[in-house]
Amino acid sequence: MADYIVAQSDAGGESIDLPKLQALLYPSQACNLAITGQPMFDEPILASPDGPYIESVAVRWAVTQRPAVNSMPERA
Repeated sequence: MADYIVAQSDAGGESIDLPKLQALLYPSQACNLAITGQPMFDEPILASPDGPYIESVAVRWAVTQRPAVNSMPERA
């Protein structure tokens, strides 16, 4: 889902930062659960002082070492 959000941001000519990406994943998961009864992704959403947090997204973000993600790195 993170890849999709980043791709849509790219298509719109905008970059997205990690906090915004993390924040968009939270309601995406909630809406999917409400509509289908199934999670969109299995990883838990954690709480942090800065808002919702998904560890694997933060790890992939750290690999880019950029202030804004224009595209997520390929998965290994």
